[in-house]
Amino acid sequence: MTRDIRLGATTGEDIARQHDDGAREIADTARSMPEGVDAGLGSVHVGRIIAGVAETAAGLADIGSATAVVVRDTDGEFGETEAEVARVMRDMGDDLESDGSR
Repeated sequence: MTRDIRLGATTGEDIARQHDDGAREIADTARSMPEGVDAGLGSVHVGRIIAGVAETAAGLADIGSATAVVVRDTDGEFGETEAEVARVMRDMGDDLESDGSR
């Protein structure tokens, strides 16, 4: 089964912006984590957990930012492909018209 995918002119940028926004929110969360905690005897372990969460959040933020770049690149390539196909079709139409084949 084949399905057509139709995207609006701003869909790619909208998706990329959402990835950027998500990455920024995750990074802000990672920066807001405490550097130390008073958890009594468990302080070292809780600190390690917080550090691990912060490190994972930073990685997720990087992935979100990279995804935004890929979405923008892909969106640009789709636009270039569409423009090239339109140009070829116009040229073919012009050729047919000039040959009197129409």
